[in-house]
Amino acid sequence: MKKIYLTASVALIGMIANAQTTLKIANPAKNKVARTERVANPNSVQAVTSTIVCNTQYVAGTTMDLNFTYTTTNTDQEYVDSLAITFPAGITPTGLGATSNPFPNTEDNGGGLEALNGVTGQTITWGSDTATDQYGGIFSAAGITFTVNVTVDPTATANLTANYFMSGDGFGATPANGSGSFVIYPVGAALKNLQTVFVQPLNLTALNVCNYGMDTLIAKIKNIGNVADSSTSVMFSVNGTVIGTTVLPTPLAAGDSTFVPCLVPFNFAPSNTYVLKAWTSVSGDIDATNDTATLAFTNSISTALSTTAYTNGIESAYDYASLTRAFVSGAGFVFGPSTATKHTGLQALFYTVAANTAPLGVNEAMVILPCMDVTLGETYRISYWKRSNTTGQSAILTGLTNDVAGMSTVVKAYAAITPTSVWIKDSADFTATATETRYFAIGGKGTTTATVGINVRLDDINIVNIASLVGVKNVATATSGLYPNPATNTVTLTNVTVGEVVNVYNVLGSVVLTEKVSATTHAMNIATLANGNYIVRVGNTTPVRLTVAK
Repeated sequence: MKKIYLTASVALIGMIANAQTTLKIANPAKNKVARTERVANPNSVQAVTSTIVCNTQYVAGTTMDLNFTYTTTNTDQEYVDSLAITFPAGITPTGLGATSNPFPNTEDNGGGLEALNGVTGQTITWGSDTATDQYGGIFSAAGITFTVNVTVDPTATANLTANYFMSGDGFGATPANGSGSFVIYPVGAALKNLQTVFVQPLNLTALNVCNYGMDTLIAKIKNIGNVADSSTSVMFSVNGTVIGTTVLPTPLAAGDSTFVPCLVPFNFAPSNTYVLKAWTSVSGDIDATNDTATLAFTNSISTALSTTAYTNGIESAYDYASLTRAFVSGAGFVFGPSTATKHTGLQALFYTVAANTAPLGVNEAMVILPCMDVTLGETYRISYWKRSNTTGQSAILTGLTNDVAGMSTVVKAYAAITPTSVWIKDSADFTATATETRYFAIGGKGTTTATVGINVRLDDINIVNIASLVGVKNVATATSGLYPNPATNTVTLTNVTVGEVVNVYNVLGSVVLTEKVSATTHAMNIATLANGNYIVRVGNTTPVRLTVAK
């Protein structure tokens, strides 16, 4: 049975009453790509941590199936390659019947399924802890359900505690193991177990949105215990700050669920990534791991390209989160962050599909940029830096919606990236046919075979109104009067006159740096300039464009 918890204003009551159609991204964990691309060499390795909850009450003197939920709680990418559960005296695993074999894997099948080894005494094990196993198959932040068939002694009574041991897969510098325990309850025990199923703004329809505003948080709470719970409090927070608490005035019956609103609306208008949480706190709850639901989404204020250049060097958390990293076709991978290989700064983006990854054939993913306001008749230059270690193609696309289906206009068709260790700059121009809000995307593509994989890397994305560059020539070599270009902290001007003034302009035409020439070959410190395009002019000479890329 599902209840709707109605409170506050009539308008809010109406929205909640239509929750089944309004909540378009309910339980957002289900929208994740089935496979998670693991980024090599994490900075640190934590011990694997998890919880196991027994969902079945035992019956003395029977052979029966016990159902469990295994939930990963460590936040690094250390997975489990071997799990051992030691049952207490009175409950003996048989390993027969409905016992899970292999151990199920719900979120990252790159590690494969961990096979059942069998039973030794009171202990049952899955998987293999070997020195060469670098990709464990047991990982789930959402929870894996598995089953063990057991024989229960006729004299078994009260709550019984089992212990378990997990072997980390050694993905980091050293293997990191972990352990824990859980309780198996006798039939008839009264169990409290409230689950926060999800939390989200009421009207949110995507995890990257444009020009959002005020909205009300709503959570779904379900009683998965076997007793009613009364006077439940649901707390809500945004980016770590509690914004409100809602108390249910009536008991929530076992098996029942309800939508609970936060009575204090929140302003999501600023460009930011918002981390939302909703949670309950009930004394005696047998499973604390399902008490909290979390959702992160990013709002962007549209960039007016007529007057403002868009730049994204994949540096800040917002830079990365504001990108919609979308799967198009193939094995299901998306672009992820790379701190090891980048054009400038701290990180870049990479899209990799290994050889012999099923299904073989065309693989494609996109990086969709935040919303941009364009003006009829204006032309904008989209540029970025690219690189491939093996094979891969890239393209520039645009559309009116922030999704793959919306990328209907090809600005620059897919073209192969020459495999090289050197970053290559690519660009294309787009002329607006209407004054509107538009999205741009950079695509990565390739074909995998049994022996050939795909690798596409992107960094330092820039979109600028080329009207601001009229009369400006590009300078790329030392003989042209300015080098290096792109530059980081210092640029050298050649064939200049002592005493002349050097002005550096941003794309809006404002002077951001100025100084006098001290020698015919003049070194200029540009360390204070942010990444992007600038115009350099010495005296009355022809201006040249400089790209700062740190």
